[in-house]
Amino acid sequence: MKTVEDFISRITPDVTGCDSETVINAVTDTIISFCKDVRVFQYKFASTVLDTSIITTGGIHYLDFSISSLTDKIPYKVNYIKLGGTTYADKQDTINKLYYNDLLTDSAYYDLDQNSLYFCFAPNNKIRIYPVSWEGSTTLEIEVVYVPTRDFTEIDDWFYEHYVDTIAHGTKALLFISGDTPTVSVARHQLERVEYHRGVAEAKRRLLHGCQNKSGHVKYRAFGG
Repeated sequence: MKTVEDFISRITPDVTGCDSETVINAVTDTIISFCKDVRVFQYKFASTVLDTSIITTGGIHYLDFSISSLTDKIPYKVNYIKLGGTTYADKQDTINKLYYNDLLTDSAYYDLDQNSLYFCFAPNNKIRIYPVSWEGSTTLEIEVVYVPTRDFTEIDDWFYEHYVDTIAHGTKALLFISGDTPTVSVARHQLERVEYHRGVAEAKRRLLHGCQNKSGHVKYRAFGG
């Protein structure tokens, strides 16, 4: 594992006069933003689910599905949900994120797009999915994007090897435009920003073609019986 401090040697020679805390915070912000943009940490969860696991509240039929709790990462986005023979994908706009506190009312339920699936991140490491309906058992597969928490201190070695230069460019772009740093330079900010976005684009391309580590796979036994 690499620490956040391991990135600093690629940054401080070009951004002089910044205190270490400012640089570390900028590295942290850049890594989190990068992970959101590229969707680096993707985990698949699969299970057979029974119709007895469907919960009905106020006319709404939904499923609470357990996902992994990671000590240094939190769920950020769902790439797709495959329920039975139907796949609902974020890039096809057939799944939609709602907020847990805005659980649908009975009247709003009928305003849903019946060709889409809705989800929210619920407490206790669960994803709430609705509307759902099936008889007997069906298969469920979800791919979830995780991002580092704000207080993470370590990151995988392979992440460092693949992305240290891109993270350095992104961090310097932040520091060159921050009013809290002594070396503000709009011109250098723009140069570093271009290099950072070039690295993001390349990372997305490599991820699309399976050229780098990206995901974990977790299987669950059937539940709901």
